Amino acid sequence: MRLVALEGLLAIETIDVTEALTQASNLVADALKADKVDVFLYDASQEALVSLGVSQTPTGDKQKELGLDFLLIENGGRTVLTFLNEETFITGHAERDPEELVGIVEGLGIHSVIAVPLYVKGQLRGIVEVTTLIPEAFTRADLHFLEAVAGWISIILHRAELTRQVVYEASEEARRATAEELVTIIAHDLRNYFAIVAGHLGILKRKVLRRKDAVKGKPPDPWEINEGDIDSVDNVFNQLNRMVEDLLDVSRLESGPFYIDKELFDVVGLVKEIANTFSTVTNPVQVVAPSELYLSADPRRLRQAIENLLTNALNFSPTNKPVELIVTTATQANTTWAVLTVGDKGRGIDPEVLPHLFKRFVKTPGSTGLGLGLYLARQIALAHGGTLAVESMPGKGTTFIFSLPLEGDFAGIDG
Repeated sequence: MRLVALEGLLAIETIDVTEALTQASNLVADALKADKVDVFLYDASQEALVSLGVSQTPTGDKQKELGLDFLLIENGGRTVLTFLNEETFITGHAERDPEELVGIVEGLGIHSVIAVPLYVKGQLRGIVEVTTLIPEAFTRADLHFLEAVAGWISIILHRAELTRQVVYEASEEARRATAEELVTIIAHDLRNYFAIVAGHLGILKRKVLRRKDAVKGKPPDPWEINEGDIDSVDNVFNQLNRMVEDLLDVSRLESGPFYIDKELFDVVGLVKEIANTFSTVTNPVQVVAPSELYLSADPRRLRQAIENLLTNALNFSPTNKPVELIVTTATQANTTWAVLTVGDKGRGIDPEVLPHLFKRFVKTPGSTGLGLGLYLARQIALAHGGTLAVESMPGKGTTFIFSLPLEGDFAGIDG
């Protein structure tokens, strides 16, 4: 019977963890003539042992009804102690055990118990426990058998979790690919419409300016569209246009044609221009830089990266707190680098988010974009042979360090 149980364990193929552990519990229950078999796994988020695999027996069903398939660590009990102590356990009189839960003895009528720790790849994950209503039902040989069974269950659990992870990742990749293809199509269509809207906005702005010149000296009409209204619409339109361009750039990065068109230019001048555009009364952008620094790079792509970093910083910067944009140089391993740092005094980034920050469509709480800006900024740095790093402390703000190599005679600054 025990050999049949072991052969049955080897035949379990399901990738559903609960189903796999339930099948294992049923096989063990038959082999040891037990009233209930549990595979308890530790759930750190709930600080509890949860029976993901309980034998389909009357006692197993009753355990679920009484809620004894969920054991909080803080409530103790023999099952919890066996797990915490990482020791095997055997008794033929659970009713005499002062550590046993009342519900196990009086609610379920359990007398005999054997239990062993469950390890997966050397890590303690839970315990396997076998119980029956009969006193003195198990022997040391049964306990040794259960230890062997726990090894097989470990393999089943590990295999199920790995397979589930592979299936999940494949599903996510397919979903992501479909979403990106759809987004790219939409972005292309939107850009066509944006060209038309941009043309009409330009015409409307020129009409407003001509109207303004024609009515000089007359009282303003509160219902008339003014230049400020057009500028507001234009700013929103430009933000939408940048989002569409970001989406298209992600598509280009995936398919290959993401071009870098280098030329020699003054990066300080570019930085000051961008800072003036983004700076506001409530959130000023302060520039600290030499008078000039010439760099061989793609100015359009560099503008895109800096704008994305500034947009992110301003989004999380508290009111009346400046965002700092610093330009300097650094030498490392015989290479001189142009270093642009963008720092805010915001709440900082959750340490759990940091490892994923430069991935596509990753958004932090409070973010208003698509989760592409930082991904693209890093790709632009890499395309230039540079790097983009981040330093952040919760409650103390975030700093992004964008570094590009200076080439040959251009590795110098003035001022």
